[in-house]
Formats: sequence, structure tokens, C-alpha cells
Amino acid sequence: MTSIDLTMLLQGTTVADQIGYHTAFERMVGTGELAGYHAVPYRSARTSDDWVRLWSSVVDHMTAHGSNALHLQYFHLPGAPDPRPWIERIRALPQAPVVTTSCGDGFGGPFASPPASLLRAASVADATFTTSMGRLADRLERAGGRRITLVPNGACDVRFASGPAHIPVEPDFDVVFIGSRHPVRNPLSDFSRQVRRRSAYVERLARRYGSRFGLFGAGWDGVPVWQGPLTFDRQLDVCARARVVFGGVPLSTCDFYTSNRVFNQAMAGVAMVDQRVPGVEAFLEDGVEWLLFSGLADAFRSIDAVLDGTLDGPAIGHRAAEAVQVRHLDSHRAGLIVRIIRALVEARMRGDVPSCPPLGYLRGGLAPEWHRAAARW
Repeated sequence: MTSIDLTMLLQGTTVADQIGYHTAFERMVGTGELAGYHAVPYRSARTSDDWVRLWSSVVDHMTAHGSNALHLQYFHLPGAPDPRPWIERIRALPQAPVVTTSCGDGFGGPFASPPASLLRAASVADATFTTSMGRLADRLERAGGRRITLVPNGACDVRFASGPAHIPVEPDFDVVFIGSRHPVRNPLSDFSRQVRRRSAYVERLARRYGSRFGLFGAGWDGVPVWQGPLTFDRQLDVCARARVVFGGVPLSTCDFYTSNRVFNQAMAGVAMVDQRVPGVEAFLEDGVEWLLFSGLADAFRSIDAVLDGTLDGPAIGHRAAEAVQVRHLDSHRAGLIVRIIRALVEARMRGDVPSCPPLGYLRGGLAPEWHRAAARW
């Protein structure tokens, strides 16, 4: 097996902000899948001097340790300086490292451009990993991006793989929704349309289910059923208090996009009703592992079918939790990233064209979806 020593610019102020990925890569060092791993959190960089010091430390580490792979995790921080001169400097090291970058949000609405930092990094990277395809992939291609590959958000192994800390005998709520109400800045953006839709859905759910609807998250002041904000690590315990989890409205409708909310909250083993986005049925089976809706009337039908026993909500939730454990954890995503990096390194050593490794997150029998989940290989 070809040796890979990975250096990663980690999206966070500390490694705890990406503890699922960080722990997965550390474990790979222990098993020999990685020869080395070094994380450099970058969210604390504010000034140009901060960025110079950060990039200089990356160059120094990769030079000293012979690191042959650099990954820029979710590299779309507004105001980040152009990474391309530093990437070219790193490429010039004797070991000629492979460079990859990734996108963690569903950028790609019809009236909004992805952040400049993402487009610049993608334009020179050997591969770009995204959490959506469609319009976003098209824009990355136009920017010069290569080997654009869907690597969806996943559930954090460290925080959530063991399931809820407590499961009540009787649920406190029929339906819960966990999510923030965001301010609308650009009314024409896909994000803003989804924000408005989320608010409208919450109002309808509150009217229909009253006190049996639990609303958690920031910004819902004035909504009578609001239970207050919620810390990230408590979401499973809240989901376990309900009979149905309303996955809500993802803040992007680009192909395949889901936030990590879906897979994290599925670990509660409670039936989830979520908005249909093109391609997401490739992750979990609609009607078997979750219930997708195209409009709120569809959502109400599914919720009510679980509440009146027409659909077996606990069985649906249990199957979803099992599916996440098998193929939708952060450790699965980290493993795929390393396999792709290894394929790139090995192809370069052979002077050959790399092939995309199997995408293990796709449900069985969905081979045609592969062609929508990888571009410019």
C-alpha cells in the first residue's frame, strides 16, 4: 500500500471543531492506513500576517516530514487570501504533494457565486470534494476544477455514534424540529428562499400540532412552541423525545445536498421526514429509512401516518440509524478522501490517469448515480 502522509488545513479554531474527521485520520495512522497526519486549524486566522504564518507553518511541516498530501477542508472562509501561490510552493517540494480541497455547504444557487476562496483552491487542486453537485459542480468546472467528487456530510462518530444518552418511555413531542432562523440578506439567493420556506413551514407545523410540536434552535423568538436554542451535541437527546423528526428545509437545493443534520439526527432511531432534494434518495431509501416530501401537504401526510400507526415510525428510524452506522459516518467520509488521495498519488507515480474509487455512500443497485456524483475524472 502506497504511503500517505496527510497534512490538513482543518476548518475550525481547534481540532475539536472537526472531531469526527480528526479522530478518523488519527485512527488511520494507528492502523497503518496513513503514514502520518497533521492538522492545522485555520479559522483563527484573521489578518494577512496570520495567514502568512499559518501557510509558512504548513510548508515547514510538509518539508520536514515529507508529507505527500495536503487537504484544505471546507475551504470557503470569506476573506481568506488567495491560496494558489502557497499551493504552487507546496507542489514544488521534492515529494510533489497531491493537493485536494473541499466544500461543506450547498453553494450553487442560481443567483449566488461560491466564495472566491473555494473557486481559487479548486482551480489548482488535484481533486475537489463537495457536499452537493449540479450547479455547484458546474461552477467549479468553469473555474478549472478537476475530479469534482461528491463526499456528503456525515454523522460525527465521536459525538453521536453511540446514540441518544436517554430515551424516554413516552415521547414528550409528536414532532420536533432543530434548526435556526437566519436573517435574510440577499432576497434573490437560494439560501434566502430556503430560509423563508423554513419559517413558513415552522409556522404551519406549530399551528397544526400545537404544544406537541417542539421547536429548538436560535432565532425563533415569538413562536409560542419555541423551546430555546440548543447546543450541537444535545440534538440526539432532543430527537429521542419525539415520535417524528422534521428534518426541515435544507438551506440548498443543489443536487445531493444534505446537511450533517440528517445523518446526525438519524442516529436517534426516530422516523425522519425531510424535504426531497434531487439525488438524496441515493443515501437512504425513501419510505423505508426516511420519508421524503416535496411540499408541506406531503410532509403532513407522512407525519400523520407515523402518528396514527399507519407507518411504523420506530422501524423506519431504526433502519436509518443502522444505515448511517454502515456508510454515513465521518469516518466513512475520511476513508473515502484517503482512498481518493492514494489513487491520485499512485497514478502520478505510474504516470497514469487516476480512476475514481467506489463511492461507498451510495445505496446498493444505484450504480447510475455514480455518474452524477463525480465529474471531470
